[in-house]
Amino acid sequence: MMFVLAACGCDAPCNCPPDVFFPKQRSHRDVMDAELCGTLVLVDGFLRVEWPDGTSDLPLWPPGFKVCTDKDGTIQVRNKSGQVVAEVGKEVYMGGGGGGMSAVVLTEILQKPLPPSAKGPYWIVGDGVRLKDFENSKLFALDFVPAEDGDVFFIRRKPLLNSWVADELLANSWNSWMQKKTLVTGEVKIVNGSIRIVPGEDRVAPLPLWPSEYRASSENGIVTIMDETGRKAFRVGDQVVIEGHMTTQDWHYIGYTHLRKLVDELPCQCGGPYLMVSDIVTALDISGSGEQLPTGDQELRMGTAEAYASALGVSVDEALRRLKLQDPIEELGAALESQETDTFAGLWVQHEPDYRVIVMFTHNGEETLNRYIQDGPLSGQPDLFEVRMASITLTEIAEVQSETMRICEELGIETNSAEDLENNGVELYVTNKTQLDEALQKTGIRLPDRVRVTEVNELSQDD
Repeated sequence: MMFVLAACGCDAPCNCPPDVFFPKQRSHRDVMDAELCGTLVLVDGFLRVEWPDGTSDLPLWPPGFKVCTDKDGTIQVRNKSGQVVAEVGKEVYMGGGGGGMSAVVLTEILQKPLPPSAKGPYWIVGDGVRLKDFENSKLFALDFVPAEDGDVFFIRRKPLLNSWVADELLANSWNSWMQKKTLVTGEVKIVNGSIRIVPGEDRVAPLPLWPSEYRASSENGIVTIMDETGRKAFRVGDQVVIEGHMTTQDWHYIGYTHLRKLVDELPCQCGGPYLMVSDIVTALDISGSGEQLPTGDQELRMGTAEAYASALGVSVDEALRRLKLQDPIEELGAALESQETDTFAGLWVQHEPDYRVIVMFTHNGEETLNRYIQDGPLSGQPDLFEVRMASITLTEIAEVQSETMRICEELGIETNSAEDLENNGVELYVTNKTQLDEALQKTGIRLPDRVRVTEVNELSQDD
């Protein structure tokens, strides 16, 4: 059974679709500051906003809004000024707030009662409803690249965005939305339909915005990125080091007009932080053994070494040496983790200011390390390793992380977490630190020692 909202406010040239129920608020509510971004869809006679994960909310629209069809029959939502702010099949952004609401609350809010088939969660639409017109953006070009699980976004910067970045860097303000040039290390992964650099498990993954000359292609579902010369730079699944400028995650700040504009135009699943990629892109997991590379990839390995050398100011020979050490270093880390659980506290590679392998133990570090590297490919290099003391082992870090996530789940707080090897502990990511602090205080629960809480704009999602 379909419900018709007779008082939908249709007037010429707006034609009301007869089979769409359009719930409206009694009065406009603009005090809520949450945000909803997704695709407007029509489901069983109701307009819903579908999140990137496939769930959806039922919007409760402000008074004065209308649902119409254009000359082609496309269902649109117009604001009180008659401007099209949402369209079925396209992404839409809206402020407001929502969740589960009782029938009493809904009755107080709405002009007309909802039919029984109007299921929640509900979203009280606030300010800033607008279409996401990213296909016509003046800031970036959006390419769709076929992959194993569907098309993925590949986003290239246009001159206007480049000029904004340059102006921001030139201003060198203490509260700039652009950070200084950095090297980002991680695995190239497809996350929610976009290519990201994932620095570690459950870490916030930056979204690269590539130079306009870069391209992405797909062969047998595997996505490959080419640089400005058309040469293969790396593939999805590679471990990479990318040079560029990272944006802040606090894009809500009122002074960040340009960053806010960028966020507004990007697709909903393309949340920050963003990495403005420089021309240097370095893949680190290309094997030093020609036999292990597909035909033609020797050129890719040499190009990788040249890019690494340019990015870090070392010779190509030194870059090749370091790249060939990657596999033995990974094997060393795996061996220590499995066989030295009582003392081993982590291992990572430092690329700047000098190249070295940092290894942490709770005690007997030098003695333990020497047993594993003697007579192997890592022996005879006294300046390669730096042994540091740790308070707890890697196994204990994992236990701290597990207990921390258990507590947060018990409190109903959504979080991400990651091992923080450099600080010998765990880093906990939340979108609202105040909410976490209040929940801990209310329940009298304490997080384990060696947990550092970091507030972020957005939590990472599974692929």
